Amino acid sequence: MSMLAECASIVIGPVGQRTANLCELAYYLGFGTVTSGRRDEGAEARPITFFLFNHETPRRAAQQVLQTIRCSTDLNIRFAPAIIFDARLSEAEARWLFTNGFDDVLCSSLSVSDARARLEEQLVRVSDYVETPTYLGPDRRSFEGGGSAVRGAYLRYRVSRDPHGGIRATATKIGGKDTPISIREPA
Repeated sequence: MSMLAECASIVIGPVGQRTANLCELAYYLGFGTVTSGRRDEGAEARPITFFLFNHETPRRAAQQVLQTIRCSTDLNIRFAPAIIFDARLSEAEARWLFTNGFDDVLCSSLSVSDARARLEEQLVRVSDYVETPTYLGPDRRSFEGGGSAVRGAYLRYRVSRDPHGGIRATATKIGGKDTPISIREPA
């Protein structure tokens, strides 16, 4: 069974056939819960929610939704994977998506098993995130042609995602000590 079965997905996009197709694909990929546009009780019951964006979502709207996600006080939302599904992307569009905080871009040319593996990679790899006054998202400074230098003080987060236990993050203030960030009250 896929690790995605323990996760929820929320599909973001304009109402229409392509968004409906992305919902269907999310089921086929093995997500335990799939909703369109909102977080419902099924998604709230899952420790990790993926936000899957239809490529037809206007950039400004996608950026606003992503900003809302990244500003959440719930770290299971704040550091949730944000993935764009796109049929055809130019290099400039891919760079824009990566430098604006999306975790990955999956093209329709990927097989279902390859797409599932890329999504599951979000669960098994520790990710570095950077928070500045204007950005919170994956650390893209080493992204070829798209990363930008971080100037001034910032926080670096080491983020791990566990489909059973949720998201854990440790923040390091550059020049400071590691400070664990708790996402759940102790039982």
